[in-house]
Amino acid sequence: MIVGVGLAVLSALAFNVAFVVQKQALSGMPAVHAVRTVHLARTLMSSPRWMGGFLLSLTGTGLQVLALGRAPLAVVLSIVASGIVVLLVLSHYVLHEHLGRLEWVGIAGVGGSLLLVCLSLESSTTGVGTNSSWLRVAGAALPTVVLAGAALAVATRRTRRSAPFFGLSAGLAYGMANLATKSVGLLVEDRGLTGAIPRALREPDVYLLGLFAAGGLIVFQTGLQRGRAAVVVPISNVIATAYPVAVGMVVFGEPLPAPAWRTLARFAGFAGVLVGTAVLSAGRAALAAYRDARAETGLEAAASTP
Repeated sequence: MIVGVGLAVLSALAFNVAFVVQKQALSGMPAVHAVRTVHLARTLMSSPRWMGGFLLSLTGTGLQVLALGRAPLAVVLSIVASGIVVLLVLSHYVLHEHLGRLEWVGIAGVGGSLLLVCLSLESSTTGVGTNSSWLRVAGAALPTVVLAGAALAVATRRTRRSAPFFGLSAGLAYGMANLATKSVGLLVEDRGLTGAIPRALREPDVYLLGLFAAGGLIVFQTGLQRGRAAVVVPISNVIATAYPVAVGMVVFGEPLPAPAWRTLARFAGFAGVLVGTAVLSAGRAALAAYRDARAETGLEAAASTP
């Protein structure tokens, strides 16, 4: 299990360092637009720095797959969600984005919560759920599609206050992708990387992973365009972390740690990570929206000046 924790830490580092690298690359690129997909892809792929960040994010995905085959969902996803701390620290020192006192307090809170999650670990691997099949994963996918579709339908019919429903729909899709990632990770752990590839291609887990990840991305981006990022981002993050843990305990047969104090530490730590991630995500999204509004107002004022 300790190896799984180490892989999860490396995964979180890879994801968030990749984000900073891609952010640096994008700042020096020509303007891109999501509608002009060919131009966007050509522009991004022409940047060695952006491609390096993209490959690093793929590495993070691979490390997460391996980690989920060796450690419980609650532990791995808590560590990956806590990667926002790495992102904020790198943003402060590398991108020179100022962090307020509240954000530093939030970083400390997430760090303390993560310590509780680590204290809940057992020395053996008995807490790693392995009792699963693609039928159980597919069975979990069906109600997820219904719930995510219902939330999306409500969001698209609303002209106001649609952001929470976009966040809910995207979070459910990303959460199901995390469940499928866990299933693929168990397959790799059981058969090895080379032995798992042929088997994975014959089973729906990999395809479910791609389908729900792509669907979550589309809904998330739509929510960011139509609603407030300060609402969409934290709701999506929290649901994407909490939902697969709750469902995964049933799908993969993950037992709670013993003795009771380990269970309490895991629940308290997991809840703390969720709350801290939501607060920090909302804070950064609100700050970005505020800066964009300030910049837009400044441009409008400059344009109206004779």
